[in-house]
Amino acid sequence: MKQIRNASLVSIIGIILSLAGLGTVEKLVISGITSRSPASAVSLFFLVGLIGGLIGLISIVLYRSAFGMLLNIDARRFGTPYNFTTVFILGFVLFIIAMFFLLGGIDAKSISLTFGGLIIIIISAILIILGDIGGIILGLWRVGDRYDSTAIGIGAIFYLIPYFDVLAPILVFIGAHATQHKLKFDQAHKEGTL
Repeated sequence: MKQIRNASLVSIIGIILSLAGLGTVEKLVISGITSRSPASAVSLFFLVGLIGGLIGLISIVLYRSAFGMLLNIDARRFGTPYNFTTVFILGFVLFIIAMFFLLGGIDAKSISLTFGGLIIIIISAILIILGDIGGIILGLWRVGDRYDSTAIGIGAIFYLIPYFDVLAPILVFIGAHATQHKLKFDQAHKEGTL
């Protein structure tokens, strides 16, 4: 639960930084267009996107770690989410590689490099979508089901719905935090230290 709580907290931080960054980028794009230097605004947008992506990757790694720990408790239910979070990470790494191909191809005016980058982006997008659905969403749904946490279950569903996905990590954080306290209380009660 602590890993899931930490993963959702990192996601929340990523969302806050992304929203703040997008507002800044929007202002810079407008000022870049009016001052005839849109290239600087595009590179800043790429930098903000990269930072957001790295924060998202940290979140995925933490979720994967949590599902790995849950494998020891219930391998049948958490094996699939664990494996699909690995697929997500592979898709993310391929996306970064694809961006280098794409940007290098555009800069060198090479059709083959640009086309190769686009093909790798499509493959990485498929892997990321599969990893998101089969890893994060399914895993969180099963965590919510196993520990009877409605907030985590709803958070998992919200990851599927555009615009509501911003609320998903907040619900997961609340659910994981409450479940963590519930488990500590149950353990203390079981040991008779309460």
